[in-house]
Amino acid sequence: MMNAPMSIAFKNAPVQAVNSFKQTMGVVYYFNGKEISLLMSILILVATGIVFYILAVVKISVKKKQ
Repeated sequence: MMNAPMSIAFKNAPVQAVNSFKQTMGVVYYFNGKEISLLMSILILVATGIVFYILAVVKISVKKKQ
């Protein structure tokens, strides 16, 4: 999805600049200096979504009891 625009934008840029941009913009994630795979990124996002959904349900149920 971003390959074509990034190849145009970073045509003459060094590889380090491209990697830094990808990390800063959240295209790739690093944990302990290692790049996280796409599957792990998706799992982390889903787990985070589930945690916040549960927190929202708990908060709503507590408000209804009061």
